[in-house]
Amino acid sequence: MECLKFGTLLETNKSGQQIQVGEFALHLQCPWRFTGETKILIGSLDLFEPVDENAEYDEHFDWDKPNGNLRDFKLQELIKTQSLSAISVVADTFGGTRTQ
Repeated sequence: MECLKFGTLLETNKSGQQIQVGEFALHLQCPWRFTGETKILIGSLDLFEPVDENAEYDEHFDWDKPNGNLRDFKLQELIKTQSLSAISVVADTFGGTRTQ
């Protein structure tokens, strides 16, 4: 499940740890992708790929290590380089959404 946080980030305590939660959240329990004008920027299956897209197959690849997979890396780069906001969401007849 992918959890996207929106709005003001709030500090809270969970099991003795300080964490940030969003004022609002969207929990995606399906395949998803972020697209630009002409290409896919990030997809949910990038989770299972190493950061080095040219690396040879490694059957012991640890995709669950924080920031150790292509999805985490691309999301961090997107957040660092873009000012992101969701102004509206439009649903299509197939269950897909488009944000603006």
